[in-house]
Amino acid sequence: MRDPVRGSLYVVDIGPVSDEALYSTFRLQGVIRADGVPATAVERTGTAPTAKWPQPGVHLPVLVDRAEPSRMRILWDEVPTRRQTALDTATHLAQQGRGNRIGGPPDLASWGVDADEAAQLGDGGERADATVLSAVLLQADPGLGIYGLIVEVRRADGSRYQATVRHGFYTPERRDRVARAGADIPVRLDPNAPTRIALDRRALGFT
Repeated sequence: MRDPVRGSLYVVDIGPVSDEALYSTFRLQGVIRADGVPATAVERTGTAPTAKWPQPGVHLPVLVDRAEPSRMRILWDEVPTRRQTALDTATHLAQQGRGNRIGGPPDLASWGVDADEAAQLGDGGERADATVLSAVLLQADPGLGIYGLIVEVRRADGSRYQATVRHGFYTPERRDRVARAGADIPVRLDPNAPTRIALDRRALGFT
């Protein structure tokens, strides 16, 4: 590659996989995004570990050539296994439930900042992108409910990490747009405490 840069590959479509083998060939269609690279539709074939087989709607870390975006390499070593993603979700659900009495309400504080803090981050927090790994209904209310999201955050400096965010949705359209695995969402974060994040309501058009 003449001008490599880290980016992400949004998977639009990929064929099914059998768990009987450790590796399998794939053909996928997706969209490449990276700093200095316009969104580019690509089709890619290759071999991938079946334990990390992606689903449509997820983002894969890639190294892409800014001079020729169709030339890219998927960074499979950085892709979590399907088992690990499920385990991370289960672990967080168990942790957030430990302080609750059986049958009691969920510990909303363990799912991130409250509405007032989210508003402050929305006004001055650092912009970043995130992908929803899982979404859980935490509390039903007169609207549609408060959801907890486990997300992978991607900062402008290329760093990636998992965090949690909670948000109340009052229309089915907004809920279905955000509270689903694979959703690509803009967020705001506290640069001094990067796991404190909130949805970027302005960027989403939720204001």
